[in-house]
Amino acid sequence: RALAWTPDGCAIAVSWEKGGFALWSVFGSL
Repeated sequence: RALAWTPDGCAIAVSWEKGGFALWSVFGSL
């Protein structure tokens, strides 16, 4: 699992080994 902030620091992107992807921002989940 990889977790990284976006360059602007406003969101967190998470990717799973199986190919799943999630993005959370200061405005809520996208």
